[in-house]
Parts: sequence; C-alpha cells; structure tokens
Amino acid sequence: MTAGAAVLAGPPARPPDAGGLPAELLPVEEALRRRASATARSIRADAEAQAEAALSQAGQQASAITDRARRDGRAAARGAGAARTAAARRQARETVLAARRASYTRLRSAVIAAVQDRIRGPAGRPLRDYLAGLVGQAAGGPAVEASGAGGGWQATAEGPHGTAALDVEVVVDQVLQAFAEEIARLWN
Repeated sequence: MTAGAAVLAGPPARPPDAGGLPAELLPVEEALRRRASATARSIRADAEAQAEAALSQAGQQASAITDRARRDGRAAARGAGAARTAAARRQARETVLAARRASYTRLRSAVIAAVQDRIRGPAGRPLRDYLAGLVGQAAGGPAVEASGAGGGWQATAEGPHGTAALDVEVVVDQVLQAFAEEIARLWN
C-alpha cells in the first residue's frame, strides 16, 4: 500500500435518511421506483391476461377436440355398424343360397331316382321308347339303349346328323330347367 491511502473496511456507509443517495436524487429514485412498480404491475397484468387467454383458448381447443372425437366416434360406430349389418346380410344370403342349393340337389337326386325306377320297371317301356326315339331323330339313325355310368339308363345314336346321346340325368336337368321359375317360387 502507498503512504497516505485509506483502507476501507467495506462499502461506504449510507446516511440512514437518504438511502445513500444525495437528497436531490431522492425524487428521481422515487419516480424510478414508481415507474418500475407500474411496469411490474403492467407486466404482471399482461402475463395474467395472456395466461387467462391461453387457458381459455386451450379449453376451447380441448372442447373442439372432444366434440370432433365424439363425432368421429359416432361416425366410426355407424360405419362399423353398417359393416356388421352388411356382413350379417351377406352371411344370411349365403345361408339362404346354400339351403336352396341343398334343396335343389335333394330334389334333383329324388327326381333322378324316381325316373330311373320308373324307366327300369315294366311300365317304363313307353318312356324308354319315346326318349330313344328323340335321340335317334336328333342323330338321324337308330338309337341304342344301354346302362350308363352308375347303372342309369341311356341311349345313343349315330347318323347323318351326327351323334346324339341322352341319359336320365340330362332329361331331369332339362325338365328342372324348364320348371325353374316354378321351383324358384317355392323359395319365395
């Protein structure tokens, strides 16, 4: 240290009444304090207003999101319900068609068996002659009767018009086709 220098033991002491400022600056300090307080109150009020606005907007957005989710959920439920209804209708339709096919197959089998029994029996000669005549007429030559696959009756003929063949299953299928509308009415 140099000679004559004073050593301070801490910050300079402030007069208790002036707060360390000269008296002429006290009004300036007071004005700055008032301005700082006013600015702080204004900033705080702005922050509170912004927070309130943000909360209000967030609440509105949440409400809009909730409403949209409800609408979407209802729409999805309607879509899923419609899909389930359509699937149930398809399944019901498939079940009805399967039942109709099974009924038609049973009807066809029963008619084939009845015609086979009739054609093989003693009263079947007129029916055999009639069917053999149709085959011969189609081919333009005499028909030959025989037992077909599975033991069923059949007739074949060759002639100038070509070859013709007929068996009980073909006859039954043609008769059932001729009566298709009547058969369909049984299911409606």
